[in-house]
Amino acid sequence: MWRDRLRRGGTGLWLLLASILWFAAPAYAHSGAPYPLFMDEPVGPYRLTVWTDPHVGKGTFIIVGTLPDGSPFPATTSIALSAIPEDGHIPSHTYVADIRFQKGSPEFYVVVPFDREGSWRVRIVVQGDLGEATVERVVKVTPSGTSPWSILLWLTPFLALGALWAYAALRGRQRA
Repeated sequence: MWRDRLRRGGTGLWLLLASILWFAAPAYAHSGAPYPLFMDEPVGPYRLTVWTDPHVGKGTFIIVGTLPDGSPFPATTSIALSAIPEDGHIPSHTYVADIRFQKGSPEFYVVVPFDREGSWRVRIVVQGDLGEATVERVVKVTPSGTSPWSILLWLTPFLALGALWAYAALRGRQRA
């Protein structure tokens, strides 16, 4: 009798766990916020701030700039980003930034399809009313998502607690 109840309860537990994992699946797609590559740095006649989230498959760069007087870039400004792996396994590719306006100020977005992790040299070229300016930096491209081993490591305490609960539930039912 208690085994039947435990089986029914176990089925409900499995259904609950499956539904939680099903609806939480999109949550693991993002593995962190962009971080600053550099902030408010003079680059030629401009000042640039670059935020990046360089992952294999999709590396995002957000570039915000100002003119010497502190005003934001005009909409006529164009930015291009070139990326080349330091190991040289593929040639350099150049990507033109898309402009988006946040609170009236332009932000430039570049998505780079990194094919492998490692060190990549990125070159940002700004073409604006005050001429052209270039800056280069090295970014460390990391794998996207989390590995199965890290998920197992994070789940271990919960699995142990569940096993302890199941043991106590079975033991308590045997005594009754």
